[in-house]
Amino acid sequence: MIVLDKDLSAPPVNPADGDAYLIIEADSGTSWTGHDGEVASWYAAGCYWRFYAPSPGWEVFCLDDYTTWIQIAFKAPWSWYQTTPTPPPEPQTSFEFEMKRGASNPVVGDVVYCSADGTVDKAKADSATSMPAMGMVTVVPGDGTVTVRVLGLYNGLQGIANGEYYYVSETTAGAITTAKPATPPNVVQIFCVGMSTSAILINPAPGSNA
Repeated sequence: MIVLDKDLSAPPVNPADGDAYLIIEADSGTSWTGHDGEVASWYAAGCYWRFYAPSPGWEVFCLDDYTTWIQIAFKAPWSWYQTTPTPPPEPQTSFEFEMKRGASNPVVGDVVYCSADGTVDKAKADSATSMPAMGMVTVVPGDGTVTVRVLGLYNGLQGIANGEYYYVSETTAGAITTAKPATPPNVVQIFCVGMSTSAILINPAPGSNA
């Protein structure tokens, strides 16, 4: 059963038909008085509250605070206990892959591309052969592989401008820059956008200024 609230001690002023509330403890002198622990539902056609005494095992979900309550008593006084909901899985906000480290020996923070032999090397916008960049190195475990983040938030960089677009550098392999490559046929790729002074959001978008 779904209720709107469980913290009211008196009926709301203008309920809509079917609005339901879990009454934990009602004030005296109201239409809810004497119905502690019950569920009240407004019946608009008759302009009165219907009250439902719970049974053991009843579950009520409260929209006001997104909590779930279960009834454990067999008779009044009713005892509602909050259950511990299973948290929903966190959304996937970044994607990483483990790949073989190439001859250029990229390190953490380097922008890399996937070369023809399946390894990853430092990307550089001065040649289509080392582009487009696929991601940024996040881990170098020392076993000949690297972990590459291809999408998502990357923290730990310095001197990042919030809201600024960053391109793959045409002068320094593995680097990003706010300077758009200007020498045709260098490859223009907006690699990421600054999210703070130390974080970027990786979202590769290959292109060309040829």
